[in-house]
Order: sequence, then C-alpha cells, then structure tokens
Amino acid sequence: MAAFLVSAPSPLMPVASFGIFTGMLVGVNFLFDLACFPIVILFHSEVITPCFARLVPFSRQTLSVRTESQERLITAHQNRISRDNNDGSRDMTYHQLQLQDKVNEENETVLDTVQHIEHKNKVVWFLENKFYKFMIWKPVRVVIPLFFLVITAFFTYSATTLGADSSQVKVYRESNNYAKAIERHFSGFQQNYDDRYNKLHLTWGMKPQNLASCDWKSGDSCTGQSEIDEHFDMSSSEAQISLMNLCHRLENFTDKEISSYGIKRNPVTNKPEIACFMSALYKFIQNTGYLENIPFPFTKESVVPFMKRNFHIYNISSIPENFDRYFEILVSYWLSNGYTHTLTEDFLTYHRLIGEMTIPGVTQCFNRSSYIGTYGTKLRVVAIEINTTFMFQNLGYREGKPIYHLWEKFIQQEVSKMPSSMKSGFQSSRESWHWIKIQETLVKSAVRGVVIGISLAFPILTITTLNVVIGFLATICITMITVVVVGLIPLIGWKLGVLESINLSLIVGLSVDYVVHFAEAYRTSPFTHRKGRVKSMLEAMGLSVLSGAITTFGAAVFMLFAEIQFSYQFGIFVMCTIGTSFMFSFLLFPAFMASWGPEGNTGSIPAIVKALKLKCQRKRTIQTLNY
Repeated sequence: MAAFLVSAPSPLMPVASFGIFTGMLVGVNFLFDLACFPIVILFHSEVITPCFARLVPFSRQTLSVRTESQERLITAHQNRISRDNNDGSRDMTYHQLQLQDKVNEENETVLDTVQHIEHKNKVVWFLENKFYKFMIWKPVRVVIPLFFLVITAFFTYSATTLGADSSQVKVYRESNNYAKAIERHFSGFQQNYDDRYNKLHLTWGMKPQNLASCDWKSGDSCTGQSEIDEHFDMSSSEAQISLMNLCHRLENFTDKEISSYGIKRNPVTNKPEIACFMSALYKFIQNTGYLENIPFPFTKESVVPFMKRNFHIYNISSIPENFDRYFEILVSYWLSNGYTHTLTEDFLTYHRLIGEMTIPGVTQCFNRSSYIGTYGTKLRVVAIEINTTFMFQNLGYREGKPIYHLWEKFIQQEVSKMPSSMKSGFQSSRESWHWIKIQETLVKSAVRGVVIGISLAFPILTITTLNVVIGFLATICITMITVVVVGLIPLIGWKLGVLESINLSLIVGLSVDYVVHFAEAYRTSPFTHRKGRVKSMLEAMGLSVLSGAITTFGAAVFMLFAEIQFSYQFGIFVMCTIGTSFMFSFLLFPAFMASWGPEGNTGSIPAIVKALKLKCQRKRTIQTLNY
C-alpha cells in the first residue's frame, strides 16, 4: 500500500489519483481479508465440514488424517518456538543446528507419508522435492544469482535510455482508425507557413499567474488569477530606450542564435518573425512626413508640440499639469492610424500585444467629424511576440528544455539591465513550456515513486518478517525486479509519458507481493537450518504464489484486446511486472535464501531485543553486586 501511496503527492492529477485509488484499494482489501476471511474459514470448518461429514460418511477418515497431519505440523512449530525461547538456544553451533534439522526432516518424512495418503497436490510435491533439490544444488545456487545479476545490469543500462515522451497522451491504440487520423494530422504531412506554430511572448506589466487558489483537485481546469504589476511604467526615457535596445537585440540575432532559440524565419524575407511594437512605432513615426520631427524617446518635450499641431484632436487646456502619459498619446495615434480607424497591418499585429486602461478625470473621448477616439490612457501591459519553429505536439522534453532555459536566461539578463519600472518582464508560451513542465514532472514523479517505494520496502519488510537479513535479501530482490521492469519500457518502444508514469507507480507494489509471501514462509518455518526452511517455504507458499501469478497474468491478457491505449498498455505492463516478479521470486529469492538465508535466530529482531534486554539486566546485576 505504501508503494502505491507515494504517488499521491504528485502535482499531476492522473498520477496522484491513481496512486491514491490503488493504495486505498489495497488497504480496503487487507481489512476485509483480516476481518471477513477468518470468519469464512471458521464457518467452513465448524459448519460446512461437519455437515458434509455427516452426509458423506467416508469423508470422516480423510478428515481425521488431515487433523493428524495438522497436529504434527503444529507440534513441530511449537518445538521451534520453545527452542527460540530457550536462552541456551542462541549458543547452538552450526553442527547442532544440522542435527536438529535432521530430526525435523525425519518428522517431515512422516508428514509426507501421511500427506501422500491425503492425495497431496502434485505441484506442491514437485516444489518441495524436485524443485527444492534443484535449488539447493550448489552450482545452481551460484549460477542463478550471477545470471540474474547480468540480466539486471543489462536492463539497468536500458533504463538509462528511457526518455520523456514528447507526444500528447494517446487515447486510442495505434491500430485504431481514430489514432491513425490524429497521427497523420500532426505528423503525416510536411508543415507549411499556415500551420500553428507556438508563439513566445516577452511580457511586461503582468505578474506570473497566481496559482495559489489551484490544487490537485482542480486539475487543468484551474488557470489561476491574473495580477497587474502596479510598478510598470513605459513613460520614462530609460524604459523606452531599454525596450528599444531589446528589440534591436532580437532583430539582429545571428543565424546560430536564431537556430538555438528556435525562432521562425519569414519565408519571403528570411528575417526572424519578431513582433516588437517599439520598432514598429518608431518606423511609423519616421515614415510619416509630419511626424518625422518627433525625436526618440517620446517624452513630454517631444510629444506636446505634436499635440498642439493636432489641436483638432487634442485639447491641451483640459490636460492636468501632472499628466505624464505622453508616450501613450503616440501609441494610440499609431494603432488607430491617426484616429481614422482604418485597419492597418500594424493594428492587426500589435493591438493584442498592448493593453491600456482609462484614467478617471484624465482620459478624454472625442468625436470630431471623421476623428473618433480617446487619449490620455495608461499602458498596463505590453508584449513582444516571437514565432517559433516548434509545435507543442512535437516538442520533446530533451529538445524543448534547453530552449526553455535559453529564453529564461535571456529574459533575466535583459530585465536586469532595465529600470525599476520594467523589472516585471518574463517570458511565456501558451502550450510548449507547460508541456515540458509536465514531462519534467513525469520524470521526477516516476523516479521519486520508485526510489521512495524501494526505500520503504526494506524497513517494512524487516518489520513484517521480524528479521533484518530476510528483509535485506527481499529488498535486493525487489530492487532488481524494479530495475528490470523499468528497463523493459524502452525495449518495448515506449517513452516516459503520463500513462507510463502511472504504471511505474505500481512497480514496487506489484514486485513486493510474491517475494514477501516467500519471506514470511521462510521466517515461520519450523526448521532452523536454511535448507529445511527453503523446503518448507516452497511447500507452504509455492502453490499460492504460482496460483496468484497465473490468475493475475491471465486477467491482464484480456486487456490486450482493448482499443483504449491505457488499458492495452496497462495490460502489457502488468504482464511484464508479474512475469518478472514471478521469475525472480521463484528462482532468485530461493537461491538467495538457500545460500545466505538466516539460520536459527540470526537477524531476528525479537532475539536481538531479547539479547539487549539480557545484556542490560546482567549489567544492572553486576552493578548491584559491586555496590
């Protein structure tokens, strides 16, 4: 459950919700197993079995034989517990352990004889005899760990090649007609000038979007709140000069810079497609005969004479003495084409990049013959628009992140040169940077989920098995399973996208299942020597693990026929994880335990605690005697 819940803090709604759902599912399943399953067993034992025995008389003999078999197992287990509680048992030598296990194996032979009478399951018999002898054979105990170590090393290298998926989340499988149509729409034809490339904006007057009101529940529907920068002001000479210098810097990028920053060139002029309103405003004034004598920067000294010459538009006497929005006077005149309001190329390009607001008591409206408009407004937002060469559908994480950092570094350097009224500048893209951030979050969420899951596996397994050695060996096995499954993803041809990140949140949870069953069976074995424990482990849990693997793997097979990409991919992922986990738990873990499994009380937490208590008691006794 903990391995699934580590995905809950993810900022991505699908990953977080799936982790919470699977974690809750495991928790509810555990509670029902703990509360309901014992009741079902008792009902079967106390009600159904006696009724069946009365109805079918010959079943009583089988019932009595089973009871005798169970009694023998209980007796052997109680003997082991009594030895563990004996203080002198911790001093038993390796030879004494072997002698004790020899007696236990003789008892087990008797149990096998009884169980053969019971028509013992052939799979269980194979596991505790043929398979057990194969696993404890010394060459096998050496070859299997080395073989799995080589496999893990190969898949570790494969996992390092796993990259973020640049494409959008696919709803349908590639064989589906809808999926083919979507793929051909975006990638099947050569892009032309009319296709929608991403646009980059360098913006002043706005603060970055305030997302304080958004949380993981709101998902993508929450866009935050827009906030105005009250310190932004374009009226000063320093602000106008700094923005003009930035425009010249962008328009004179070298070929290498244009390529590195991903700027699109105009197919006719071959110039970078950069819409900077300061350059356009300056050209308008220089190319208009009766305006060309207005010097730059556009301050009160240069604009007031222009207003006096155009007295049919501007009423100088109505302007307050503290009025300082002279730069906006020329901006309004330029966009409205001299207040004639005839559409121009500049208006179509720049009107959406400039935001104005009226000033109460200052802004004036006029309607004189063919001249209609307002003046005396204040600029609140300005932006420079740059056409790029990438589309967010095709922008990969590896390619897009360097471009994002280039623009981020560029705007920070330029803003640092500007006056205080222009310090709010930032760069943004409507879709591309957001998608790159999602891909980066997917990578971090997947890595964090796997690392936290494996980190939690060791303490949890140690606590549940009450043995440090068993917990350590089980954690190594789970780590190798996780590495192999992650390494399978690029070999299959997948990349790390939303669906893969969701699936990765399940790796540790699915990998730990079979190993922990064997680990607990090894710990509860009535034997003290590792070979006897391995045999008991295979006998007690081998069939359960095999049955669980077959049912889970078989259920995932039916998902291969789904048309939805997530269901299809989830089925393959579950099959790979279950298959890998089964192979490692049935081959590697028994080999580990047959070679390095703890014997007696080695690594036992209760034994360690008991030894520490005895040591403290002896120390206090010695101190008491000394006094």
